[in-house]
Amino acid sequence: MRLGMLGPLHAQITGRGVLLDGPRQAKMLAALLVDANNVVTMKRLVAVMGRERHPPPRPVK
Repeated sequence: MRLGMLGPLHAQITGRGVLLDGPRQAKMLAALLVDANNVVTMKRLVAVMGRERHPPPRPVK
């Protein structure tokens, strides 16, 4: 497995590109790569994934 983080995030397995299916999957992979060879706690992953921007709630009429 080969993973690249400089420029666009990308992954290869046996020389073939792996589709990162959307920004959430790419974000999770990047969070794990940043702490490669270390234990990444669930708390850390939840914090990273929780940083997504959600649209503001619509006002109730």
